[in-house]
Amino acid sequence: MNKHQKAKLQAAFDAMSKAERAALLKQAADRRRKQQRKKPMRSRDDEVVGKRSARGGDAIQDLALRILAEQSAQFGEQKQAISHETASVERSGIAVEVGRRRCTVEPVERPADELVDCLLSPDMASRQHEELAVGDHVIFTDDSSEGQARLVRVMPRKSFLARPDPRRPGRMRVVVANVDVIVVVVSIASPPLHPRLIDRFLIAVERGGAQAVVCVNKIDLRDAPDAADMAVMDPYRSIGVQVIETSPVKGIGIAELQAALAGKTCAFVGHSGVGKSSLANAICPTVDAEVGGVSEASGRGRHTTTQSSMHHTSHGTRIIDTPGVRSFSVEDLSDDDIRAAFVEFEPHMDVCRFRDCTHTHEPACGVRDAAESGELSQARYETYRRMIADGGQGRPDRVG
Repeated sequence: MNKHQKAKLQAAFDAMSKAERAALLKQAADRRRKQQRKKPMRSRDDEVVGKRSARGGDAIQDLALRILAEQSAQFGEQKQAISHETASVERSGIAVEVGRRRCTVEPVERPADELVDCLLSPDMASRQHEELAVGDHVIFTDDSSEGQARLVRVMPRKSFLARPDPRRPGRMRVVVANVDVIVVVVSIASPPLHPRLIDRFLIAVERGGAQAVVCVNKIDLRDAPDAADMAVMDPYRSIGVQVIETSPVKGIGIAELQAALAGKTCAFVGHSGVGKSSLANAICPTVDAEVGGVSEASGRGRHTTTQSSMHHTSHGTRIIDTPGVRSFSVEDLSDDDIRAAFVEFEPHMDVCRFRDCTHTHEPACGVRDAAESGELSQARYETYRRMIADGGQGRPDRVG
């Protein structure tokens, strides 16, 4: 095999669970022993050469990758045979839950409570964080004779939310796909409200083609010692972002949020502990998402939702509840991309002395002067400066 093929197989091997890797290595070791039994007796010099060979191309790891390549080829042949012989078996659906090397699909022609568990090929499993997310429209085969449905392909997306993959530099991890609205949930207190996180989410949402709504949750804690001043949300309202204040405990804002999401596919995103699952339960009680709290020691939210999943409401809304994040970042943004994301700067750019003003250090800068005078949000301006300084890499903002 060439280097490219070996790299792809290694990625598929790494994506396996520990148990799967152990089973494959055992299979390789068994095959190795059988090969050695079939070889004739060798001289001492031959044994030295054999040991060197075992340390080289015939190592157990390499043999395991070869077995994986054989399995992948067999899977491809099976998939092609199914496609040619029983083309009518191919069906379409929506991925409503994604796990390791498999996903749960809601077929378009079945009721929502009849779901199909689909297996991913090793090749797709190695790239599933980029190529498959909850909300994706997919094609799958449901071969009753084999007893296992298999995912065939993922259809083009109309929208998505993605962030850099923390485990694989240079690659993206798609959080959700094909959503109409992404609800960025923050809390007025416990954990504290972080405007810079909102700024980064808004940029990522716009890049992915969805609409953003900001939900300030736990509004019943308005008098808490760490409660945010709600004036911090005025800059977002001024640029046309819908801001909804909610409290599932008091029932505040739930009807307004339901109206904003009615009949749409939406996703709740945000830091751990801000109350995404509580909101999902308030809007749709059948979600029955586990609700956690905030650690008293760290002030950070505890992860209760461990993987994204889609749910239906009685008024035609699809809700995707996503795991909470400790941080969120964007990357590969040009300076022009960053400037375009801060639309409120545009009226002040005409005052800048220099046509190519970066609005960070130049004299007679209309944007910087507006931020200093209070015409523009100082917090939003500082986010802009920080992102420009980072070179578009979008250093993540963390809780605490």
